[in-house]
Amino acid sequence: MRKIIIMFALLILQINFAQNNFDPSGNVGLGVLYPEVKLDVLGVGRFKVPDDQSAIGGLTIETTNGTNLKLGGNSAYSWIQSHAALPLYINELGNNTIINLRYGGNVGIGTNNPLAKLEIDSGSILVRNSANIDNESSIMIAHSIKVSNIDDFGTSIRTITQNAGNNTYGLQFFTKESYLHNQVEKMRILGNGNVGIGELNPKNKLDVKGTIHSQEVKVDMQGWSDFVFKKEYNLPTLTEVQKHIAEKGHLENIPSEEEVLKNGINLGEMNAKLLQKIEEMTLYIIEQNKQIIDLNKRLEKIESK
Repeated sequence: MRKIIIMFALLILQINFAQNNFDPSGNVGLGVLYPEVKLDVLGVGRFKVPDDQSAIGGLTIETTNGTNLKLGGNSAYSWIQSHAALPLYINELGNNTIINLRYGGNVGIGTNNPLAKLEIDSGSILVRNSANIDNESSIMIAHSIKVSNIDDFGTSIRTITQNAGNNTYGLQFFTKESYLHNQVEKMRILGNGNVGIGELNPKNKLDVKGTIHSQEVKVDMQGWSDFVFKKEYNLPTLTEVQKHIAEKGHLENIPSEEEVLKNGINLGEMNAKLLQKIEEMTLYIIEQNKQIIDLNKRLEKIESK
């Protein structure tokens, strides 16, 4: 009997040394001397259950009111299943919902009642590239159509790394014209704010490769051409105008055909230059009209004699 008591005492010492405890309250501690719940484990643990494909077996965690959470899987996949009629919540301290896997397939982050397949409340989505490399592109939002077993992307918005060394990044907008075409980038916003439509490297606030159709275009100007009508304006003579045309092949202060084909034109600046020529022409007409009136008066005097 004494031998049995000694062996039992040694066993208790061995259990306490390993910090395992079967508490008189019914709590069991593994690696914990004073377990506070029915099973209190400190350290790495594992529950091992047979493979399951039916979502019936696996490991079940069940409350007294019948709700449960099941975990299982097999060699092909793993699954987590909540009570069939209730959502699965992942909460932080204070019962604030972090993730809500709603019954029916909706997923909510920061909301208890997601209204779409994915709804994020009071937060944002961060998309990271696999590497910070020049011209690396990463899809942020995409619309895809499933055809057989292939996902065919119709539209997408992507981030693009313009210059990794300078931390310069832009946005790309892709669309798909038809099933005969691949998804193609149609618009890009650079990190400096320049926007290109059909242009991947816009040099201005808006570069468009194609036709612009608008009901109205308003251009802010720094000045206008009414200085032509001021007394101090030096109106060139028609002889000087004729000489410039003969030598240069275009009006003075108006770009040549070569310049226009190479550099294009500035609409506001060009309208101001054209108005300047119209106002100069108006002054020529007024002066010629004065000469015609004077000639008519002289002719009437001659005829009256």
